[in-house]
Amino acid sequence: MKSWLNEDDVMIVDRGFRDSLNFLNELGIKTEMPKFLKKGEKQHDVEDSNSSRLTTKIRWIVESANGRMKQWKYLANVVPNSQIPNIGEDLRLVCAISNKYLKPFCSSNETDEFLGCKLLYLSKQNNYLMERVKHQELDKQQKLKWEPIDASDNSVVDFPKLDEEDLRNITLEFTNSNLQNHITKNIKMKTVNMTY
Repeated sequence: MKSWLNEDDVMIVDRGFRDSLNFLNELGIKTEMPKFLKKGEKQHDVEDSNSSRLTTKIRWIVESANGRMKQWKYLANVVPNSQIPNIGEDLRLVCAISNKYLKPFCSSNETDEFLGCKLLYLSKQNNYLMERVKHQELDKQQKLKWEPIDASDNSVVDFPKLDEEDLRNITLEFTNSNLQNHITKNIKMKTVNMTY
């Protein structure tokens, strides 16, 4: 596995790898994983939240690739135990066909570089809203006082008006729930006969 990685590479893993982190670190592989809540905490502190957000932001492509593999009928369901000896080869074949005939999920460009820099910058910022909520005890139910407002009468003067680009930046770009549907539309696949 180390032969696949460069010295400065970081392996982004999901929480399912929590028991493997020590092993990977002993091999000299740097890892990042979304953080777990500590016992008794209701939410992550700012540093853990930002770290988890960065990790999750990068992992979307892994989930998209997994979804692409599951579009194949053979891999969409539970594979019988009798196929365990072949599953690695079958998966490599499906990945090779997908890499050859399907569009890549993304390509590196200046926007990605800018977004990466922005994410790193934002991850180092304080969460002033959380500080205000704690300081003013706005998280205590008796302090809450909700009042209806009418957006059409402009009674809230400084309420932000957001366009699509603003929303994209706030949510940090990608919303991939339907990405796979758009990527694979109208793609013609060659059939491959497989024998076992």
